[in-house]
Amino acid sequence: MTKIWMVAVALAVALLTLSFSPARAATGFSATLSGIDEVPPVSTEASGEAIFTLSPDGTMMSYTLGVNNINDVFASHIHLGQAGATGPVGVVLFSGSRPGTFSGVLAEGTFTALDFTGPLAGMSMDKLVAEITAGNAYVNVHTIAHLGGEIRGQIQISP
Repeated sequence: MTKIWMVAVALAVALLTLSFSPARAATGFSATLSGIDEVPPVSTEASGEAIFTLSPDGTMMSYTLGVNNINDVFASHIHLGQAGATGPVGVVLFSGSRPGTFSGVLAEGTFTALDFTGPLAGMSMDKLVAEITAGNAYVNVHTIAHLGGEIRGQIQISP
């Protein structure tokens, strides 16, 4: 009987511990980019996807930005802003020149809070994650034909 009682107590403690554990913070984020999500919408055949992964210690974000059928790219950023509204640049993802039509990985790498610009400058990575989870961050890819951005997508928590 004592063994059964000890097993029951151990099981109850385990269940209580699990039920009171804090929710694990999101570490994966993504954005699907299209012209229709630009402000104002852009008619384009281009598309893209950005994938972000937060480091286990929450201080660094790795990313891959892939695009399809886009012409003359010169920049890509994370901007702060809700869907349907424009906002300031918070993180530079790509800066340079990709002349002609391009499909593939436009940019990949990592960034930390030291790379933040604009309203994120001086903030922690937690601030960017909070903006993302609140629906206030998007990826934008800028081209010569569409200086304000040709494709865009809100960053969301990945399933």
